[in-house]
Amino acid sequence: MREIFSTRFLQFAMQFCKFALLVVALFDRLYLLFTKALHITWLHKAAMFYRACISTTFRIGYCRRFGSSSISAASTSSSSFTKIQGEDGNNNKRPITQRRQGEAQNCIEDGNKTRAICLILGFGGAKRKHIAKYASMYTSSLGCSSVVYGTASNHAVFVDHNELDKFAFDAIQEVAKLIKSEESNNTQNNKEIPIVMHILSNGGAFVTAKIGHMLDTQSHTNEDLQLFSKRLKIGAQIFDSAPCYMDSKANFTVIKHLLPSPLIGIPAACLFTMRMYVHSVISMLKGELNHADSYWQAWLDDTNCNRQGFIYSEKDDIANSVKIEELINEREKRIGVHNVSSIHFEDSVHVQHLRFHREEYINFVDSILTDMEEDNNKISEKLK
Repeated sequence: MREIFSTRFLQFAMQFCKFALLVVALFDRLYLLFTKALHITWLHKAAMFYRACISTTFRIGYCRRFGSSSISAASTSSSSFTKIQGEDGNNNKRPITQRRQGEAQNCIEDGNKTRAICLILGFGGAKRKHIAKYASMYTSSLGCSSVVYGTASNHAVFVDHNELDKFAFDAIQEVAKLIKSEESNNTQNNKEIPIVMHILSNGGAFVTAKIGHMLDTQSHTNEDLQLFSKRLKIGAQIFDSAPCYMDSKANFTVIKHLLPSPLIGIPAACLFTMRMYVHSVISMLKGELNHADSYWQAWLDDTNCNRQGFIYSEKDDIANSVKIEELINEREKRIGVHNVSSIHFEDSVHVQHLRFHREEYINFVDSILTDMEEDNNKISEKLK
């Protein structure tokens, strides 16, 4: 009797999933035709993005566990830099290189010594000005003379797996290039320059997961990957409002805010959330981890960096503070309490902690860099 009930339940569940997907597809097609017929350009573009959201599995979220990446495909990215002039805190000119959104940017400040090479990965939809303030923090307040920063495009995060590969590998190459340049210009100091990754929301976390997957599977095949892996081991990762556990609430909030109008954002968020729910049911029926859990498990099992810091808030409606605290506790067990730091704010919202708590924010990051330097100096002394 139980076997018959179980079989019928599975058949019903699968039929329900197929029906739900059919409804989503029909609504998607009608919405696309409607916006095209009205000849409203911005609305049609939003509909195209919306269609991509609901028709594409959130692949990036579990790329470390199931995904694949190709260095040969990534290395074909050959976009040129556009150079502009900037000023540091002493009104001295310094060269800055700029790229469009979705491409890594390289910001170099003059100096004979650097604590680390910093890679800043922006949150979804972030513009250059949003990320530049973090770069300025590292160069003007934290003694890092070289910073690479950029934001993966929404298309790369939600739709094009290969584009995210290219962005991640491009970031690795830029960081490796800066390390080689810094060390060749400072031959008197034989210390190895560590890498500090500053990760903003899941937009940065998805790229970090991609980079981690490349380091895990392909670092033996490429010199830049080997260098990045070695220097990240002695460096640090700082997570701001990240990683976000991708439950229904987080999925809905992210899609709603990414689209230009609530008239589009709310229906798209509902359908995208339903899509993810259907895939979760299918994963459960197959006895597999759903997307959110596989993505989270990848962070629990990560071995690429031995020092991590977490900046989060109780008021954040995307990055669940309870899940982040669970992650912090698990990471402390795996890499040691001394190597995991956190700061918990009560009132600042998603990726707004630097804005509302600038002094505490900078002091927290500085403390992580100081601990990193002290541990690296101890290791250097032992090797002498």
